[in-house]
Amino acid sequence: MEVRIETLQHWLEALSMCNYKPVYKVYNDIRTILKMHGTGQPFNARPHDCLWTQDGDGNWDTSCKEKFILMEGTPRDNGMRFCPYCGKELYI
Repeated sequence: MEVRIETLQHWLEALSMCNYKPVYKVYNDIRTILKMHGTGQPFNARPHDCLWTQDGDGNWDTSCKEKFILMEGTPRDNGMRFCPYCGKELYI
C-alpha cells in the first residue's frame, strides 16, 4: 500500500500546480484518499492554494517548502492573503 500512497502524493503535488478547473475533482479525490490513510494532507485546500501550518515553535511552514516567521498573530491577523514565496492564495 505504501507505494500507492507515495504515487498519490506525487500526483497530488503535480496537480496542485495546475490551474485547470476540471482537475479539481481529481485533486479532491486524491486528498480524500490520502486523508483516510492518515497522511495529513489538507482536506479543504484548493489546488491553487498554498497551505500554511504552524509548527511547534510558532513558525509557519508553507506547502511551497518555505518557512515564515511572524512576531505575533496569524498570517490572516497580519493582513496576508497570498504567499510571498509562490504567490498562491494562503490556506491556513
